[in-house]
Amino acid sequence: MYLLKLFLLYKSFERIKIEKGRFVMAKIRILIVEDEILVAKDIQNMLEISGYEVVGFASTGENALDMVKKKSPDLVFMDIALKGPLDGIQVSEIIRKDFYLPVIYLTALSDETTLQRAKITEPFGYILKPFNQKELRAAIEMALYKHQMEKKTKESEEKYRNLFENAVEGIYQSTPQGRFLSANPALARILGFDSPQELITSLTNIEKQHYVHPRERAELRRKLAKEGEVSNFEYEAHRKDGRAVWLSESVRIVRDPAGKILYYEGMIQDITVRKKAEEELKNSQNKLKQLTAHLESLREEERTKMAREIHDELGQALTGLKFDLNWVHKNLSLNKDVLPQLEEKIQTMSQIVDSTIVWARRMISELRPSVLDDLGLVDAIEWLVKDYQERTGLLCTFIPPQGEVFLDQERSTALFRICQEGLTNVVRHAKATSATISLRKIGSDLILEIQDNGKGIQEKDVSSTKTFGILGMKERAILLGGEISFRGIPRKGTIVTVRLPMAQPQPRRE
Repeated sequence: MYLLKLFLLYKSFERIKIEKGRFVMAKIRILIVEDEILVAKDIQNMLEISGYEVVGFASTGENALDMVKKKSPDLVFMDIALKGPLDGIQVSEIIRKDFYLPVIYLTALSDETTLQRAKITEPFGYILKPFNQKELRAAIEMALYKHQMEKKTKESEEKYRNLFENAVEGIYQSTPQGRFLSANPALARILGFDSPQELITSLTNIEKQHYVHPRERAELRRKLAKEGEVSNFEYEAHRKDGRAVWLSESVRIVRDPAGKILYYEGMIQDITVRKKAEEELKNSQNKLKQLTAHLESLREEERTKMAREIHDELGQALTGLKFDLNWVHKNLSLNKDVLPQLEEKIQTMSQIVDSTIVWARRMISELRPSVLDDLGLVDAIEWLVKDYQERTGLLCTFIPPQGEVFLDQERSTALFRICQEGLTNVVRHAKATSATISLRKIGSDLILEIQDNGKGIQEKDVSSTKTFGILGMKERAILLGGEISFRGIPRKGTIVTVRLPMAQPQPRRE
């Protein structure tokens, strides 16, 4: 009763209209279909006393349909037992189908057959003759309420149907056993079927007919069982023509109040184009990495060649020149007046040759230190650390690994160059007074760590595309299946950590 009162209040606001500048209540317009005129007049009197407007009377089914078309009432009172070819039940069925108006039956009949026929037309109420004004009003308001709720339900269903039918994404419901219960046209198009019905009838076993790799179906079911819903699950599926497509699926379990699974419902997107673009990008990146690795290999070869040529050609020439100068100095027999000047000149030339030899040796070491090839990575880094300390004044400490380290030339070179670049950055940018370099083995990986006590690297420098030294360190590590991290602590220093597998990683088996 309380809900009915609220509804009547709500409907009263709905019926307000403006007439001559004033708000007035719009009356509910009712058509009476009754073949007994005295009964019809009695109903009219009760309706008008209750504030309703009677738009007319009809005594036959044909007349009633004509009046509905002309008068457009809000509600129809319908006598079931009308005379003529159409009785009240038949007329009501037409009114509901063609005009979608609420109908209240007026009848003195209560036999089961008639009531069953009446129910088929889904009327909005019954009034058994005789009745009073209170019953009449309650029946009207309940009929209007039911009609309004039904109308809103139909509108919602229509909106959902339009969304379901016109959605770009595939929408479906399926049984847990793997059979589609419903599907929209988008899903049928994605999977290459002519209609949703063909899809539903053709795909009777989703796991075997739909998935390219059935293990993905098992993985989806496992996640569903654990979490109740899964978002953006990607997998390959078969189309009707056998071609594989990549799909992204979001699905959830629908249960009854007792927790029993009723069905799955979900949404599917075709991501084949995106996956193809990702694969092309991946291939492009792999080719770029291969090119980078090839260029780096060429650079190392060129450095080795240059170091050898400097050693063989320039080094030998300078050494020979040094010997010649010493011989000349020992065998001077010229005028004693110019002898001091000649000796001074020879001494100066000898010093230049000595400094040039030192420079050549340093260039050879920087291009390709022989210790790296002769003694291995650990000794090469130890030599590098001492060299930086002697040349720059930076206090350097090296902590070698426990046990022997076996690395191929490619990995040894990469770690050496990363350490070399790291120490260069410390000297140039860190404003540090000391640095500690350590090598240690963890499982099958070798860890190189460079820690200084400088100003601390900033995140913007790590992610910048203009810091070519850091980019080179990253690229060297990634090319060999390793990883590198930079952690800066303001005014306390920077820690560079490189993790590199000591052997070539085996390709992952699908």
